[in-house]
Amino acid sequence: MLTPRLRTVLATAVLAASALPGLGMVAGSASAADTVVGTDPGGGCWRYVPAVPTPEVPRLGTPLSTELEPWVLAPAEAEVQLSTAGDTAVGGTRTFALEIPNGPVLYPDATEQPAEKIVLKASAVLLLDGAELPPVTTEVELEPAPAAPDPAAAAPVTVPALSFTGEITIATAATSALILKQLTVDVPRPDLPLGVPQSPSLRVVCNGQTEGDPGTLPGLGVNPATEPVATSVTATYRTVAGTAAKVTAISSQAVTNAARAGDTLTLQGSGFPSAAAGALEMCDPDGTTACTQMVPTQTTPTGEHLASAALPSGLAAGDRAVRLVAGLRSATTPLLVLGDPTAEASSEGSGEDRAAQVAGGDWDPLRKVALRGLDSSGAAIGKRIVVTADERGRIEGRLDVGKRAVTAVRAEQKRAGGDLVVEADLDGGEVTGGPETPQQDAPGDATPPASGAPVTTTGPVTADPVTAAPVEIPEPADLAVNEVTAPGDAAAAQQGELAIIDAALTGSSTLGDMFGASPRRVLRLDVENVGQVAVSAPGLTISVGRTDDVEPIYSSDGLGTIEPGAVERIEVPIALGVGAIGTYQISGQLGTGEAGTFSLTWQTYPWGLIVLNVLGIALLSWAVERRLRRRNPPRVVAALAPAGLATGAPVAGGPVGGGEAVIDLETLERWWAMQAAAPETLIGAGDDGHAVVDIDAVERWIDRLPARS
Repeated sequence: MLTPRLRTVLATAVLAASALPGLGMVAGSASAADTVVGTDPGGGCWRYVPAVPTPEVPRLGTPLSTELEPWVLAPAEAEVQLSTAGDTAVGGTRTFALEIPNGPVLYPDATEQPAEKIVLKASAVLLLDGAELPPVTTEVELEPAPAAPDPAAAAPVTVPALSFTGEITIATAATSALILKQLTVDVPRPDLPLGVPQSPSLRVVCNGQTEGDPGTLPGLGVNPATEPVATSVTATYRTVAGTAAKVTAISSQAVTNAARAGDTLTLQGSGFPSAAAGALEMCDPDGTTACTQMVPTQTTPTGEHLASAALPSGLAAGDRAVRLVAGLRSATTPLLVLGDPTAEASSEGSGEDRAAQVAGGDWDPLRKVALRGLDSSGAAIGKRIVVTADERGRIEGRLDVGKRAVTAVRAEQKRAGGDLVVEADLDGGEVTGGPETPQQDAPGDATPPASGAPVTTTGPVTADPVTAAPVEIPEPADLAVNEVTAPGDAAAAQQGELAIIDAALTGSSTLGDMFGASPRRVLRLDVENVGQVAVSAPGLTISVGRTDDVEPIYSSDGLGTIEPGAVERIEVPIALGVGAIGTYQISGQLGTGEAGTFSLTWQTYPWGLIVLNVLGIALLSWAVERRLRRRNPPRVVAALAPAGLATGAPVAGGPVGGGEAVIDLETLERWWAMQAAAPETLIGAGDDGHAVVDIDAVERWIDRLPARS
C-alpha cells in the first residue's frame, strides 16, 4: 500500500514529467489524444459530518467512515474521464471536462436512505502544472431509493454521475498536466441524530489518499479534508507560442518553396484549435487577399493541421501564399508557382571559340537541366553539358559548339509526371517548351528531400560484394571490360527512367598518395527514378582515362530496384595505379537514358615523391661537382709579375727551394723585348742563353704537388 509520503512523491514526479517533453508516460501522451479514458482515480473516500459549515475546523466533525471506502462499490467501474479541448496557442482559451460516471457511496445502510428527493452539491479541485485552479461545482438530484421487501438486503445509495466543465487561459508555450486533486460532495441531512451541534449536511471527500481519518486532530495524523493527495486522473496537452504553417513536401520537387500545376503539396500547421474544421487555400502573396479554397481540412486533437492537395492548373506563375485556416486562426507560408519552362540561346565568339550562351527560367529548382546542341534536322550534335536550376528555377549555361553546325539548343529536365523540354533557336529565341507529357503524380511518388537539406535516401544501393573492392585503373587505359553480375535476375528489363542528380568523388589524399601509392576514392552517385514505374537492375558502366572517350573498365548489372520517385545513393570504390599523376576523366552511364550519364575529373599529384626527386637531383649534382674539384685542382704554370715587383720575386706558387722563382722575370722581359724587335725569333732561350722558363724549378714545383693536394 502506498503511504501518503510516497503518494506525494509520485504526484510530484508526474508534474515534473509533464513539464519535460519526452520524459515519462505523461509527457509522451501529449502527442496523442488529450483524453484519459477509463482511469481508476485510486485512493478512496471518507464520509463525515462537519462541525461547522466550513471545513477549516474538522476536529469537531464526526467521522462516519471507519475505514477507507472506494469511489464505488465495484472499483473496476470507477472510470473517470478528464479531457481538454480548444486553443493550443498562447493567448487562447482551452476548456476541460471531468466526467465521473459512478460516484462514491452515500448511504451504505438502507435505514439511512432519505424518503424524499434531495439535491447534492459537488465540487472538484484540479491542479494545472502543480497550481490549484478555482473549484468547479455542479448540482445533481438524488431520487429516493424504492422500498425494498427486506431493508437489510437493500443496495447502498451512491452519488449519481457527475459532470464538471471549466476554462484555462493559455499563458505559456509548454506541455501542461491537468490533474484531478479532490472531489467533495455535500448531502443535506437536517435530521442527523447527533448529540453535538453539527452542520446540517453530510460530506463525502474523495482523493488519492490511501489512509487517514477525517476526524484526526490537526498535526496528529493525515486528514483527507485538510491534507488531500492528488489522484492519478491526468490529462496532458501541448501549447505553442503562436499559429504557424509550413510546406513539408512537394511531389516531384527537390524543394519546398516552389511547385507547378499537378504537384501535390503537403502542409503542416501548429497552434490551431483542437479538432476544428478548416481549409487549405491559395492566396495572393500577402496571404489574406484573393484566397481560393483548394481542399477542406480538419485539425488533430493536439491542434496540428495536416493538409495535402494538388496544385490546380490555371494559376498565374509567380509568388503566391498558401494559407491554412481553422476557426478564428490562420497561418500562411510563401510558395513560388512555376509556369512553363523557358530557354533562350545566343551565340558568341567564332570558329573554334564559338559557343552558345543559354538562359531560362521556371525550371524545377535545384534540379539538373541537360543542354545539348542540335543541327538543322533536330539531331543532337556535340557534347552535352548539365547545369543546375537555382532556388527560383533559373538556369544559365555555356555550350561550346566550335565549328559544328549547331542551329538550336535543347534543354531537358527529367521529372516524375512528365519531362520538361525546351528547344531554342540559336539567336532566334524559344521554339518549343513545356512538359513532354501531361503532368500527373506517378503512383507511389516519394517525398523528395527538403530545400537545403542533404539528399534523403531510402537505403543506399550498393554493388554486389564483388564490386565493393577498388576498381584498379592501371596505365594504359586499354583494358577489357570487367563484367560483374549480381545475384538474382540480372537480366531484368529496365522499365523506368533514371536521372543522376549529383555525382561526386569522396575521400581525401593520404600520406601514401603523397609518395606515389595508389590513390583511392569513392564514386558517389545520387540517382532518382523520374519515371512512373520501377527500374529493375539498371546497368552501370564507368570509364577512367586521360580523356572521356576511353573504353569502360567497370560494368555491373543488378544494382537493385529503384521505385518511382525514389532517390537512391550508389557508391563504388575506385583506385588509380601506383604513381598516377595528372588529371583523369571519370565518366559513365547508369541505365539507358541520357539523364543517367555523368562526367567529372580527378586530379592527383604525388607531391612528396616529386620533392624527394628534386632533392635527390640537387644532392647528386653537388656531389659530382665536389668530386671534380678534388680530382682537378688549379695549377699555375706562369704568371706575370705586377708592375714594380722586384726582379726574381716569387710568383704563382711561391718560391721553390732556395728562393728561386719558377719564372725568371728578367729573362722574360728581355724575351718580350726581343719579340718586339724581331717577331720571327722562336720561343726559346733569351739573347744571353737563359731560358724563359726555369725547367729545373718547374720540375721541383711539380714534385711538390702531391704534398699540396
